Amino acid sequence: MFYRSKNGRHQVEVAPDGAIRVKPGDWLSKYSAAIHNNYWTIHEFARKDRSGRFLPIANPNLIYAGETVYHLPTYHAHRKATPRAAVITFDTPLEITAYRVAPLSEAEKKKKIAEHLEGEFHLRGENFEFVEKLAHYTHTASEMGEIGECLASIFVHVPEAVETAVEGFSVVGALAFSVFAAIKVINAWEFGQRLTGLRAVAYGMTAWAFGDARPAPPAWIRANISPASAQRAMAANAGDRQFVGYVREAVQREEQQVLAHQRAWNDSCQAAWNNMDEMVAKQHVRKEYLQTLFRVLGDGDRNTLVQKLMNQLAEKHLRKGFEQDAFWSPAPNYPN
Repeated sequence: MFYRSKNGRHQVEVAPDGAIRVKPGDWLSKYSAAIHNNYWTIHEFARKDRSGRFLPIANPNLIYAGETVYHLPTYHAHRKATPRAAVITFDTPLEITAYRVAPLSEAEKKKKIAEHLEGEFHLRGENFEFVEKLAHYTHTASEMGEIGECLASIFVHVPEAVETAVEGFSVVGALAFSVFAAIKVINAWEFGQRLTGLRAVAYGMTAWAFGDARPAPPAWIRANISPASAQRAMAANAGDRQFVGYVREAVQREEQQVLAHQRAWNDSCQAAWNNMDEMVAKQHVRKEYLQTLFRVLGDGDRNTLVQKLMNQLAEKHLRKGFEQDAFWSPAPNYPN
């Protein structure tokens, strides 16, 4: 019998007697995903010892290419006409050759999901810590499994994720990849507007993730010259027509710059927002699951998420030194 998970990512061929020939890259959580669409129903599989008895697989993450493991419910269905066949039920704790397997708790199921994602995508360090945090942010193992699948679908569409052992690959990089299309527009702008646009991308993604309204252009965009200060300067020197003209021209130039930066902010923020919605549609994932991934990335804090996204954008699109220093001034304080 051939099984395939509902997302098509996992599959397994089970013989009529329950036998499964292990292939390279297989592990039990993949079989569970193919048959049950979850990663934790792994106690249904066993090995045979030399006497033909079924033995539990002590380490579910350690099965060997070329060996044969058995799906016990299929085996039981195949042998149910045999009087000596033991009755196996998975509604109660399962006993196999005197080894008792208790039903998994939600915490144990979540641990199995984390182990599956770790093995499939070679997660290490902060990347695996991200998956562990995900367990704390989700109420049930089923929800964590769905969100884990959301993350996996993103991984396989990110170029660097084809080989996840690439040095420096990170979850934040995979998630930030969703807005790189918007960067093409930003790169065509002059330097100052480009910095404003890049920051707006991080703010727009954060607002989308937390369900906030799109942030308005921050006050610091107009920090250089205020209309009130210009009016005071012209009033104090009303008799000096040359000075008044100079101030008026300076104000007009500044206002044009302010409007350009505000437009850069609004356009980039909107582009990032649109990219997130497009990502939901293209990846066929639920919006709330993708939002949860970003919230976990920011440890549930908006400004933390802004900073992590800005870090990724700066590393990808700005040179170290003056460009990155200018990008971080003023320090982010979401939503301003």
